[in-house]
Amino acid sequence: MVLSPDRAGEHADAAAVARLARRRLGRAPWLSEPKWPCRSGPRKPGSPPAPQSEPFLTGPPLSPRRHTYAGSADFFATAVKPDGTTVRILGDYKTSASGPWGSVAFQLSGYRYADFYLSGDAGRDSEELAVPEVDECWAVWLRADGFVVYPMHVDRDVHRQLLYIDQCRMADEACRDYKLDALPHPETVRKARLQDVGA
Repeated sequence: MVLSPDRAGEHADAAAVARLARRRLGRAPWLSEPKWPCRSGPRKPGSPPAPQSEPFLTGPPLSPRRHTYAGSADFFATAVKPDGTTVRILGDYKTSASGPWGSVAFQLSGYRYADFYLSGDAGRDSEELAVPEVDECWAVWLRADGFVVYPMHVDRDVHRQLLYIDQCRMADEACRDYKLDALPHPETVRKARLQDVGA
């Protein structure tokens, strides 16, 4: 995402992260434990089959028409949660050592409330399509021993905060031009005036 509160290096190569996720998760079985965040791991004997998720859109470039950000969401999917509820989700993979930060909600809000995404390879012949509606937004923390799913609070209020952050960014850039040239030193002005009087 062009405007993104993500930590530097956390998501440097989205394509590589997506490939890693597909290798590690396959069709991403979401866990059978009823508590969130869910952790991956072997199922206990006799436990019910793990719910499944099925991505239906991966890596789409998204953008609003009125605001100054753009980015590519990792995936949109239909998932069955541990309680059996089927939801449509917008998800983002995270690979940092400390796991996802709460600020990921700002990133996801930008994706969720974008006006359109580009079809195909986002090239010249791509079409603008409506962003799929979702029920929930998830941050999926990819780890060496599996993954952890963190549902994120993402609503219109969070999106408004993202836009406020963007305004602060633009103000920070613009204020560099607010400083004008320094005035002459008072002593220099005084000497010039005395010379004028002496003349």
